[in-house]
Amino acid sequence: MADRIRGEVKSSVLAYLRERDGEPVTIAEIRMSIQARWPAPIPQSSVRSALQDTHYFERVSRGVFRLRPRP
Repeated sequence: MADRIRGEVKSSVLAYLRERDGEPVTIAEIRMSIQARWPAPIPQSSVRSALQDTHYFERVSRGVFRLRPRP
């Protein structure tokens, strides 16, 4: 169950950050945006966990992320 949720959260985070077109966004902003699309509460820890995938996400500063630029 946790892996399924983590994958769904990561997909939602990816979709939101693609909408932002490379603009850095705080974890709180990400969570609020994707929460609006989900029927159940999303723990902040789930968003933080999804953002640990450095293949897709880049930490800009503390609590601020963006999509990793593609070569």
